[in-house]
Amino acid sequence: MEGRVVDKDTGVVLDEATVRAVWSGGRSVVKAVGSGGEYDLEICTHFEDGTVRAQARRRGYLPGYADAAYIDWADEGVVDMGDIEIKTNSISSGGIVSGDYDGDGYADIAIFRPATGLWAIRGISRLYFGGAGDELVPADYNGDGSADVSIFRASSGLWAIRGMSRMYYGTFSDIPVPGDYAGDGTSAIGIFRGASGLWSIRFITRAYFGGRYDQPAAGDYDGDGLWDTAIFRSSSGLWAMRGVSRFYFGTGGDHLVPGDYNGLGYRSAGIFRGISGLWAIRGVTRSYFGTVGDQPVPGDYSRSGMDSIGIFRETSGLWAVRGITRAYYGSTGDIPVTR
Repeated sequence: MEGRVVDKDTGVVLDEATVRAVWSGGRSVVKAVGSGGEYDLEICTHFEDGTVRAQARRRGYLPGYADAAYIDWADEGVVDMGDIEIKTNSISSGGIVSGDYDGDGYADIAIFRPATGLWAIRGISRLYFGGAGDELVPADYNGDGSADVSIFRASSGLWAIRGMSRMYYGTFSDIPVPGDYAGDGTSAIGIFRGASGLWSIRFITRAYFGGRYDQPAAGDYDGDGLWDTAIFRSSSGLWAMRGVSRFYFGTGGDHLVPGDYNGLGYRSAGIFRGISGLWAIRGVTRSYFGTVGDQPVPGDYSRSGMDSIGIFRETSGLWAVRGITRAYYGSTGDIPVTR
C-alpha cells in the first residue's frame, strides 16, 4: 500500500518519498517519509469520491492539513493507496513567541538543526537541546525579557524549557500555543486541541473556541496587554478572535504571520503567500517579498517596536529582512527559530 507524496503548491513529487497506510484502533494512519521530511498523517474525514482530509505533522513542525486522494476504503481499512498531496509550505512552526535570546530588544537570527539538536543563535550562542520530531516553542517563560530555548515533544506531551523546567502537558494531537495570556510579561504553556476546540492554558484558563481544521493564531489583537485566543479557518479565510473580532482575510495555503507591523502595540492579521511572495497585513500594507519555498520570519530586527517582513531561504541559508539586512546563516534542513 504505497503512493507518492506531492507538494501541492508546485506539483513536484518529494524525492524518494513513500506513503504507507495501516489500520489501527479503528482509524487509518498514514506515514509519509522522504527527503522533504517525515509526516504522520491521521485520516480525519473521507468522502464518497475517495478524497480524504488528513492531519499532517512534519518532524520539527506544527500540525497542518493534507489532502489524500484516490484511497479505496474497505471494512478492513485502506486497500489501495494513491497520491498523498501535502501543501508542505503551509505546515510551519507557529509556537515561536520570541526570538530575542539575549533580552536586548532585537530579534536574533537563529536556527534549529533537527538532525543534531543544535540551536545556533547568531553572535550569541550555540547549544544542543532536543532533536528531530520536537516542536520549537521559544518564549520568555520566566519574565526576564529574553527567549528561553524550549521544545514540545508531541509523542509524550513533554515541555522542556532549558535551565528551567520539564513537565508534561498535552498530547500528540495538540498544537502548542504558548503566550502571555495573563498580561504579566511571562509566557504560559498552553495547547490547542482542534478535535474539540479546546484551548488549555496552564494555570490560567480553559476555553473552547474553534474546531478540528482551524489553525491557532493567538496574540494580543486589541492592545490590552493580554493574548487573545484566535483561529484561522483556511476553508473560508475566517479569522476569529475570541471576544474581539471576526473577519475574512487570506485563504488555504497561506502562512499566518500576524504581528505588530505599524508599532501600535497590538497585532494585525497577516498572511504570506509563497507562490507569489505576497505579504498582506490587514489594514497596514501589501507588498511582495520572497518566493515559493521561503519561510516567513517576521520580527523586530531593528528594535523599533515594529515587526519587519523577513524570509529564510534554507536552500542557501539566506536571511533577508526587508529594508534592514541580508545575511547567510544555516543550511538545508534547518528550521528558523526567530519571531
